[in-house]
Amino acid sequence: MTLDDDGNLRAYYWTTGDSSAWTSDYKAIAERCELSTSCGAYGLYVPRNAQCQCLDSNSTSPVLPCHGEDTAELCSTGSSNGSRQLGFNVVRRTRVSVAYKEELPFRTNTTADGCELACAGNCTCRGALYNGASGYYYLIDFPMETLVYQANDRMLGYFKIRKAAIANSARRGMSPGVNAETVALLLVLAGLAAAGAYWGYRMWERRKRKRAGMEQELVPGPYRDLKSMASSNNSFKA
Repeated sequence: MTLDDDGNLRAYYWTTGDSSAWTSDYKAIAERCELSTSCGAYGLYVPRNAQCQCLDSNSTSPVLPCHGEDTAELCSTGSSNGSRQLGFNVVRRTRVSVAYKEELPFRTNTTADGCELACAGNCTCRGALYNGASGYYYLIDFPMETLVYQANDRMLGYFKIRKAAIANSARRGMSPGVNAETVALLLVLAGLAAAGAYWGYRMWERRKRKRAGMEQELVPGPYRDLKSMASSNNSFKA
């Protein structure tokens, strides 16, 4: 038996004969749409078309993966007073569910709006599913994987997807505010470096011109023969 990368449990038996090989005998999850990783994080599997879509797109041929798996909190610390800000965008869709909802704890006695509010104010909640027929709702507090399309308008979904800018800052281990301050500091340092280089160049040019002037003053005049100078003096006396 093997537990494969897609999360499915499979059993094999060894066949002998002309071509010996392992033959699949059993798999715990028969349908692809029931595998939580079949379309990747924030993917939507459509059984009738046997294709994947992105949860936040209606395109039938998306570029997968839709979004990277995200395990960090979906709220960020904002200003210096420690206030919490929303670090995510919201996607609402109908006709969606999860193949493993029987394994999820459920709650009752609420409306679709109440289900959404229960997840919206919780930084660890990544999505909520509401069944309008039964009144059950499910809160998902783990990284969002593949969802399944269901032809039922009363199946409602509320999902959080991290904003791209905040996700990039989180991967670098810093908040967006710290990131902006770092960029501003780098720009100031670059400006100071450019000003220093310009001042140094002007000083070098000034020294170069001064040195050239001094060298010109020290250049000797044309050589004149002493005898010719003496003869010219005698002729002057005569």
